[in-house]
Amino acid sequence: MTAASNGTDFLVVWRDGRGGRSGIEALLATRVTALGEVLDPLGIPIDVEEDRVVHSVRVVWANQSWIVIWRMYSSEPMSGVMAARLSPDGEILTPGHIVSKQGWVAETTPYAAVLGSRIVIGYSAEGGKVGVVVLDGDSNVVADHRLTHDTGRNHQFVSVAASATQFVVVWQTNVSSFFTNDGTTASLDAVRLTADGAPIDAEPRSIGSGTVPVIGSDGGDFVVVSRTTYKTGTVVAQTVSRDLDVSAPVILPQQPSLNLRLSVAWTGASYVVVAQHDTDRIYAVFLETAGGLRASQPLILPKTAGRTPVPFVVNNQSDILIIWLEWTDQTAAVRAQLFDDRTLAPRGDELLLTRSAVEHRDPVIAFGGRGYLAVWREGSGIWATRVALDGVSLDGRGVQLSSDTWISLPCVVFDGEHYIAAWSEVLNKRVAVSFIDPQTGAIVGRAHIPTSPELPSIAVLSDVALAAGSDATLLVWSEQHQTASYRTLGARIDRKTLVVSSPIALSAWDKGGTPAVAWNGAYFLVAWALYGWNPADNTYPTRIDGARVSQNLVVQQPSVLADRSTGYDTPLLASNGRDWMLVWYTQSGMSARRIDSNGLPAAGSPAVVVAPTWLRGAITWTGSRYAFAWRDAPGAQKHQIWTTWLSVDATVSTPILVSESGSLQSTVAVTPVTGGVAIVYTRRTWEAPYAGVDHTFMAEVTYSHRTRAVR
Repeated sequence: MTAASNGTDFLVVWRDGRGGRSGIEALLATRVTALGEVLDPLGIPIDVEEDRVVHSVRVVWANQSWIVIWRMYSSEPMSGVMAARLSPDGEILTPGHIVSKQGWVAETTPYAAVLGSRIVIGYSAEGGKVGVVVLDGDSNVVADHRLTHDTGRNHQFVSVAASATQFVVVWQTNVSSFFTNDGTTASLDAVRLTADGAPIDAEPRSIGSGTVPVIGSDGGDFVVVSRTTYKTGTVVAQTVSRDLDVSAPVILPQQPSLNLRLSVAWTGASYVVVAQHDTDRIYAVFLETAGGLRASQPLILPKTAGRTPVPFVVNNQSDILIIWLEWTDQTAAVRAQLFDDRTLAPRGDELLLTRSAVEHRDPVIAFGGRGYLAVWREGSGIWATRVALDGVSLDGRGVQLSSDTWISLPCVVFDGEHYIAAWSEVLNKRVAVSFIDPQTGAIVGRAHIPTSPELPSIAVLSDVALAAGSDATLLVWSEQHQTASYRTLGARIDRKTLVVSSPIALSAWDKGGTPAVAWNGAYFLVAWALYGWNPADNTYPTRIDGARVSQNLVVQQPSVLADRSTGYDTPLLASNGRDWMLVWYTQSGMSARRIDSNGLPAAGSPAVVVAPTWLRGAITWTGSRYAFAWRDAPGAQKHQIWTTWLSVDATVSTPILVSESGSLQSTVAVTPVTGGVAIVYTRRTWEAPYAGVDHTFMAEVTYSHRTRAVR
């Protein structure tokens, strides 16, 4: 998080991970007025591209615009130090563009400062060298200067500040060539730059010892706050003149556990330093410079549950704005508060800067004749809502089916009278079932199936699968005993009584991975993958086995449905009321094969449905053909959602693009509708009120290839 002021209002910028992408974050901002009004409650998206990692964000006000700077980690050619320019109204004037390919900017220090029409960005480069990139007010590069030329030493944590006449760049120089470790002592070096960003000093000058320096300016001279040793050292402050003369260090009071990251701002009369104190409080102290540097008694803001590191302070010449991160219910929020810049008395209430819908994952759907039931995962558990034929959600926020957060992918079917949703609970080691009334959305029953008594505590449950028959629904899953020891189980759910039977084994040990199931009007067919390893060619061959199961849980002899594939994912099954269609992953792509009514594979080679970019698919019978939908694999930038039709003999039609931008984590689920198929998926969207989270969307695709997006 970071912030800047234009002398009146503020721009707050932060990395945002609400899209659910592990290690990958968007870059958002919001404007805050001097009166504490949040102007952009859903955030201004500055960089929201997939497959990028945002780091080390800073913002300055220059040339009547906001300049946002950050480090981008991505595939070439988009890695490097980036800059974007925003208007005072929050409009993106210049999109993110690279200003340095070689620079590494520090997350912990203010590495950018502005003076007149010049912006200086301090960076460390390969080999631990220090340099600066100079931008004009339009964020164009005008110069790049190297400030160190020595070898065998490592320089880190570059920090930059500007007075009314010059810049000063300060950094940590390690004793050895190695990076900083706990307890490391290092020296602090500095170089002055002209107002145009050109070096004044031919060589760095030492300004003492310390680690992770943070520099600020009162417009004439400077102050540097640092630790005596890395992480565990005492926090000290010292003044640095425009000629780089240094005062004796002053120890900041009452600092038993200040966070590594500090922030400094000039208020017009004194400096204010903020940091995290203990676990969930914010520490603030004034540094007076008149008559010699001295620190006031600190103000420790009241204890608030969930308040976490990295507070940041900025001044608008009358008040200071302190921003911080706060955790609640497994989600993080960016908060802020205005304070008087002389007394630190709060001005108004805390501000919430981040607002959005709740993130959705792994949606599934079932069609109940007069509408749908969509089920998905989010941070607080499993939720569901009925959806009308016109795409309108009938249950508002949704109905919470489970508050358990350690859960597998859910599944759902309509048995003719009720919706049945099921999932496995990882920590509780049981399969959970909920029954939902299609007319009211109410939960009318629940059931739990524990793991087999003979299994040890380390047993793991797979994802579950459901298929509705004429009198009963079959629920299947697998138990994993050890690394390569699986078996597939099933339980019968009576259609009229909703009684769930005791589970039976559908396969022997070592004979079942995550299963799939479908009903053909007479039998269920259950399929599962058997994983292995061939040391001769270092491949992982997978065999797909399956067995027919009656509605009374009579299991027929298992048979091999697909042999010697090299897949690693769950097989998929659907039925046209007579035969079945099996779909599974191979090195050639997604393969499909007809399985006859006796549970035996049709003769001939399987058809290749799609190229090997497939990931996370689903299949269903629509009444005249099969519909297969999938999301592109992570190598594809857009994570597009596709569907195609398959005939009963696995002849493949031309793929149809459903959505340009499914989310990285999205699963895809399908259910038949009149004249086509309904597909649910998650995508990251900036439409109000979603604000950059993955949310569940539905599209209907007709046989004439018309796509209607509904939600």
